[in-house]
Amino acid sequence: MQPVVLHFKSVYLNLSETFIDRLVRHHERYRPVVGTLHPRHYLDGLPVYAPSGLAAWRDRLLQQLNRTPRFLFAVCRREQPTVLHAHFGLDGYRLLGLARRTRLPLVVSFYGHDVSRLPDEPGWRRRYRRLAREGTRFIAATDFMRRQLVALGFPEEKIDVVRFGLDLRAFPFQPRTQAGLRLLMIGRLVEKKGHRTALEAVARLRAAGYAVELHCYGDGPLCAALQAEARRLGIAACVSFHGAVTNEVVRQTYYTHDVLLVPSQTAADGDQEGLPNVIIEGLAAGIPVVATRHAGIPELVVPEKTGLLIPERDAEALARAVVRLLETPALVERLSRAGRTAVEQRHSLTRMVRDTEAVYDAVRHSR
Repeated sequence: MQPVVLHFKSVYLNLSETFIDRLVRHHERYRPVVGTLHPRHYLDGLPVYAPSGLAAWRDRLLQQLNRTPRFLFAVCRREQPTVLHAHFGLDGYRLLGLARRTRLPLVVSFYGHDVSRLPDEPGWRRRYRRLAREGTRFIAATDFMRRQLVALGFPEEKIDVVRFGLDLRAFPFQPRTQAGLRLLMIGRLVEKKGHRTALEAVARLRAAGYAVELHCYGDGPLCAALQAEARRLGIAACVSFHGAVTNEVVRQTYYTHDVLLVPSQTAADGDQEGLPNVIIEGLAAGIPVVATRHAGIPELVVPEKTGLLIPERDAEALARAVVRLLETPALVERLSRAGRTAVEQRHSLTRMVRDTEAVYDAVRHSR
């Protein structure tokens, strides 16, 4: 009989959190069980537990107080998990009471804003110090994030780096031999994604005579402001905001566009990326990538090898990088092939699952 791992995330899952869904669905040696207060997406075929009625009201109140939702104790009695796995640091803290009462090892995965922005909110540095002491093991998505966790006081010897994994069969490689004029951005319309930089770069490219188009997929609070900015720059006719779309539509965009732009930046509130999942998917599919020297991005987008890197908030550098791709077909082909190879070597789904399950093995055998 396979040992059970109980995955917990308060909201399971947001549409963009495919990296969690991939892990949960592809365990090899552990049987996954999901606990959540707000069931949303990627639930089909999984054993999902969520409270209802008065219990849901009670547990959502406990969630707001950053305490363990009580329904999880019943889940543990029923499923007898051997490991607790919380996704994002906030939910890791909420499971400390469950780990203490059940004496189960607690693994916490961090992904981005829970390392860059959350610690600056009131009370969270104190809570993270407790999590660092009482949590069993912590998973960072990048080396950059591991260093951030160490700076926050998490013991280095309790941190493992497990990189996002991709089912490469779903992203067949289509080598590119030249770049075209259809530029692509995928992500929520929020400050850290850098859409304003992309709009300014498009305006510069159009002024220089390059008939580029920018296609943005994703929704968010900045939608109206970005549309207004496109009108102000005189490029509204060549910029399309397609809104939130399905994962299948996203997958197809890598094959119907010519250059993937990922101009991520540190937001005014400190919010940062981990490693944007779209970079892994795009490189796997073969589309050339222009991104910023931000957070964990340079660990995969190696300058002049697997992609092009520019400084944050530098529209001129972004425009110049696109021009290089448009005018240098040999560079496009080289980046396309090297990008796929890098994903195959470091970001396969099999490797992510096996590295994660090795963490489970370690915490079970150390108790």
